Amino acid sequence: RINRDLLEPTGSGYVGHHGPDFMLANDGWFRGLRLELGPDGSVFNSDWYDARACHQQQPHDRTNGRIYKISYGETKPVLVNLAKLSSAELVQLQLHANEWFVRRSRLILQERGPDPAVHAALLKLIHEQKDVTRQLRALWALHVTKGLTDKIALELLNSPEPRIRGWTIQLKCEDKAPSAALLEAFAKLAQSD
Repeated sequence: RINRDLLEPTGSGYVGHHGPDFMLANDGWFRGLRLELGPDGSVFNSDWYDARACHQQQPHDRTNGRIYKISYGETKPVLVNLAKLSSAELVQLQLHANEWFVRRSRLILQERGPDPAVHAALLKLIHEQKDVTRQLRALWALHVTKGLTDKIALELLNSPEPRIRGWTIQLKCEDKAPSAALLEAFAKLAQSD
C-alpha cells in the first residue's frame, strides 16, 4: 500500500489525517520504500519485497526487490539534458508543472554555485509569483545557491504567506548560527505569528 496523509494547519504546526490510498498492492510482501518522479510524469516506486516489515531479516535478502513505474495514460520517453541549459533557463524551470524538472534544475544551479544574476531572477520569482509553490521553489533555489542573505531573509519574514516566513526561518537556521538581527526578528514574530 502507498498511503496518503492530508495535513491540516493547526496553530503553528499541522495535524495529519489519513486520506485515500494512492495505491493498494495485491501482494502481502510489498514493502514500498521510496517514490521518485520521472521526467515523463511517471512515478517510480522501489519495493523491498520482504516477508517481514521493517527489514528485520538477518542476513538481509537482497535478491528480490522490485521497481514499479506508475503512469497515467500513454507516456512517451522524455530525453532531456538539463545541464546544457543556461542558468536563466534553469531558473525558469522552477515554474515547471513537473517536479522532476524543478528539482533537477535546482540541483544543477546549486552545483554551478553562487551567481548574482540567478539570485536576482529567483528573488523576482518570489516577489512576482502568486502561487506559493512557485515562490517556495524559488526560495529553496535561492538558498542552495547561497543567495538567501540576511537582508533578503529579513524582508521575507514580512511576507503575507506563512509558508514563506516559516521556510525562511528554517533555512536561515540550518547552520545553527542565525545573525543577531535575524534572532531579534524571530523573537518579534514569535509574539504575534
